[in-house]
Amino acid sequence: MAAMVPGLKRYLIQSGVYALGLVLLHFVLLWGFPEWYEFSFGLSLIVFLFIFFALFHYILLRLRDSHPAFFVRFFMGLTAVKMLVLLLILVIYISFNRSNIIPFIVIFSLGYIGFSGLEVFHAFKALKSDS
Repeated sequence: MAAMVPGLKRYLIQSGVYALGLVLLHFVLLWGFPEWYEFSFGLSLIVFLFIFFALFHYILLRLRDSHPAFFVRFFMGLTAVKMLVLLLILVIYISFNRSNIIPFIVIFSLGYIGFSGLEVFHAFKALKSDS
């Protein structure tokens, strides 16, 4: 079995804990405010965001040993691609499902901000430890 990319395990654990916090928030809102929060597949969205960001972070860590200028350009390009893909998903969902806009945006935004923050923190930490 191949060795795991350095730093990936710590990222997966911390982002997994964050994802579990989002799942807990989702169920608290689902059961606590059923008249306002009717978002039936919030759990699927959280799992999707966790896997999506983990995949992109894995790709980022695999290229960490490349030339620093290339890595910075790749990181910025990868971030732009992520934002565009997630914006497309957001626009498509909102276009076709107007009844759950606010719950979707709440979970989507918290997931995007949290997972992005963790990714930037871990990428910076990995780059700092390499130099």
